[in-house]
Amino acid sequence: MDTDEAFIKKIINEARTMAELNHPNIVRLLENRIYEHIDKENGTKKPAISIALELATGGDLFDYVALSGRFNEATARFYFRQLIDALDYLHQRGFTHRDLKLENLLFDANFNLKIADFGFAAPVAGKDGSGTCKTQLGTKGYIAPEILENKPYIGTSVDLFACAVILFIMIT
Repeated sequence: MDTDEAFIKKIINEARTMAELNHPNIVRLLENRIYEHIDKENGTKKPAISIALELATGGDLFDYVALSGRFNEATARFYFRQLIDALDYLHQRGFTHRDLKLENLLFDANFNLKIADFGFAAPVAGKDGSGTCKTQLGTKGYIAPEILENKPYIGTSVDLFACAVILFIMIT
């Protein structure tokens, strides 16, 4: 599979997952369309997708922590609660994120946290229904040990591991 096809599959996965979600701390999918793009130079057709997401004008948690430094306990607790509430909702809806990191936590205009980037999302039951995931992915520094050891893993558990790393970064 070439990189264009892999990217399209990731975007389609993201749109399908987000279409199932409606939570105040998850970026909303407003619209998505799959269509064929015709190359003007050679007339070939390729699949293309467009998605429109809720606007998150407050930037991301990475920049916020980098600019402000460590959070006091009350601020860290406020944002961690929003993260855990959204993650619990996501898991209850049958999905695991698998790439939680500071850069994927955005802020709306009122500085409420919003989970974004569902390209690596998978069913909680795993893609094969076994209850585990096997794809080795994520962002270094947030990856649970079982992924680093190339072992099957429980998606909800690796999401919680990443949340612990995020909390650690917010308070230190």
